[in-house]
Amino acid sequence: PRVVGQRPDWLFDPSRRQVHLPGDTQTLSPLAARLLTCLFEATRTAAGCASLEHLALTVWGITEFHPLRDSKRVHVAVRRLRTVVEADASRPVRVLTMDGGYALGVNALPGRVEERQVS
Repeated sequence: PRVVGQRPDWLFDPSRRQVHLPGDTQTLSPLAARLLTCLFEATRTAAGCASLEHLALTVWGITEFHPLRDSKRVHVAVRRLRTVVEADASRPVRVLTMDGGYALGVNALPGRVEERQVS
């Protein structure tokens, strides 16, 4: 595996569902790993942010987004993810709330382990 981009402040390894934080390594639940994978994919888009609808459709595999039910589901999952990846979940720097969704913070530069493509 290799790390893509600049030297990260923290690292996500999706194949092992692990988050490597300064001085600590945590294993994520399958749901949290899917959520974090979706947030990393959103960084590759122009918006750099994943909407609540996109997260619900992608992470839970639902076919229709219901704002009242599914927004709460996303908020709870992000709160649980923050308890793992943030030093203080009430003052996040790694998983940020954006207008209508969530994004990875740029002040705590994230990195992701990518599997090498064998030719």
